[in-house]
Amino acid sequence: MYVEKFFVSSGDVDNHFELKLSSIFQYFQIVSTNHSELLDLGKKEIWDKGMCWVITRMKVTIYKLPKMLDTVIVKTHPGEIMTFLFPRFYQIYSEDGELLVAGSACWTLLDANTHKVIMRPVADAIAYPSEKHPDDISLPERVVGTDLSIVDSRKARYCDTDLNGHVNNVKYIEYVIDTHDSNFYSKYRIQEICINYEREIIEGSEITFSSNKEFPEIITGEADGIRRFSAKITYQNRK
Repeated sequence: MYVEKFFVSSGDVDNHFELKLSSIFQYFQIVSTNHSELLDLGKKEIWDKGMCWVITRMKVTIYKLPKMLDTVIVKTHPGEIMTFLFPRFYQIYSEDGELLVAGSACWTLLDANTHKVIMRPVADAIAYPSEKHPDDISLPERVVGTDLSIVDSRKARYCDTDLNGHVNNVKYIEYVIDTHDSNFYSKYRIQEICINYEREIIEGSEITFSSNKEFPEIITGEADGIRRFSAKITYQNRK
């Protein structure tokens, strides 16, 4: 189990002074990276050998959102390897130990040059110490959407990309959130999201977003006629 403390700053919250969904994904990305380094599964062992970690699916369940100026404890641990998938689980707690947010993800290893999934026996050779925790949620499921209508579009820019050279997984979340405006989020907050990262998005791509316009909502993103991600979002009314 890996643990880090985070101070919720003004840049981490929305206009309701609550931790943004994209900040939650950012926290999870940070602890994943830092824990991988401690496990000898980071830059030297993976990146410098022509491989890269890529997230394929992620789910986040929100029980209670931290507020600005809160200090939160973020925990993560690996799950049991499934063929070429490397599960990882996350929790965010208050300083008093209250479970605020839980997450799960499936990561995989890609060849950095071909962008193809690295199969066994390379995966078998990786020391990935699995754990279980009572606050673990289920792994993210496949998201399927039908009868979708275009609701928005945008172009992927340089600042959207990461060290892999494609759009960062946190940016996908911002894309999803931005299909609605502040009036929508004054009525609803996100309770759970499950996102499937299906294809990479590169700088300069024109992305079209579609929705089923129902609750729970399915939002997809396409570029060059190919679906790049699918997300399922459950909302709750603001009180």
